[in-house]
Amino acid sequence: MAEQAARFRKVHPYADELTHWLMASLSTLEALSERLQLYEQYCQRIEALLPPAFLTDEV
Repeated sequence: MAEQAARFRKVHPYADELTHWLMASLSTLEALSERLQLYEQYCQRIEALLPPAFLTDEV
């Protein structure tokens, strides 16, 4: 990630603000992805506690 940002700065030195914004956006997406994985693990633990009759594909 840092290497890509450095290369981008060399090609577009005026675009540092854009680079920082993109890096912040990617960082936010990575954090959300980690939280989503934790939530998925949490849901799987709950599903493991439920009896099979509760686990149907119908909503």
